[in-house]
Amino acid sequence: MSFLKNWISEKKDWLRLLLVVLIWGLYAQHAPGGEFFGVYQQIVFDPAAYQSNPAIFNPPWIFPLLAPWITMPGRAGFIIYLFIIIASSFFATKILKGNFLLVLLSAQLFWVLWWGQIDWIVLLGIGMAWYAYQKESWWLMGIAILLVIIKPQLGVFAMMYLWFVSKGRWKSAAFVFAFFILSLLVWGLWPVWIVEHAIKMAADPAHQLWNASLGLKAFPILLIVLIIKKSPPAKFLALIAATMLVSPYLPYYSSVALLCFPLPLWMGVFAFLGYLPGVIGPALAWQSLFLFPLCVLGWVYWPEMIWVWQRIRLGASVFTREPF
Repeated sequence: MSFLKNWISEKKDWLRLLLVVLIWGLYAQHAPGGEFFGVYQQIVFDPAAYQSNPAIFNPPWIFPLLAPWITMPGRAGFIIYLFIIIASSFFATKILKGNFLLVLLSAQLFWVLWWGQIDWIVLLGIGMAWYAYQKESWWLMGIAILLVIIKPQLGVFAMMYLWFVSKGRWKSAAFVFAFFILSLLVWGLWPVWIVEHAIKMAADPAHQLWNASLGLKAFPILLIVLIIKKSPPAKFLALIAATMLVSPYLPYYSSVALLCFPLPLWMGVFAFLGYLPGVIGPALAWQSLFLFPLCVLGWVYWPEMIWVWQRIRLGASVFTREPF
């Protein structure tokens, strides 16, 4: 509640709060919630289908995050669920210093809200991870890791990096490991069928229309990002972008995580391309979203790129820092 109070008092912008309520109301009234009322129902009510459905490749601890809302009658749970999506987006942009209005109006969040997707869990996890790093909280870092692992293609390497540079990392590692072992005891060998489902999903032509991933072709980019030293905020952002590129499956709407960061104004164009498949075609509107994380990486590493170009132009080695 204090987040909301501070936001209103700092910005003096009741119109923005009204816009949030209006958007929430519109989605509550008209959004079909296809994922919420479809595949996520299986997660809660039909464990056997959860294990066999190739469209599901999320760790089983997603169950307690969905069950309270899935089990509510009618659309009551979905309406609350929509509010949680918006609140998680606000939390992430507040912590990461992004532009909440841009996220709220983006095509990415439109898709998440319209279908009732679970990307809000990753937004919550990424925001919580950065907050835990700043506050040196090992248990919050552990919870954040568990949240992001629910959709690892959006930030697993970033979480590994932030965990490594955080204080109390072995405590958080022990926390996550204990939770993992407990999950195996409760749900069985779920990692095996999760990997099988992910491979099937990535190979299914039906999902390629909105898949913006470059796959293993982007692995050298990930290696470069891992090697080059940057400040923790820049490295965290860069690794999220690089992870998205190298993931075998990246639906364009999942790039909403990047919009939670303080990016240059011109990158806002990527927040709205997804609205235009009927105008510019799905290939440009959705599949070209790999350009978004690429632009983020170019922006983060622009000084290093200029340095390399200058050394190549003058015939100096790029593997040493000797003077020109």
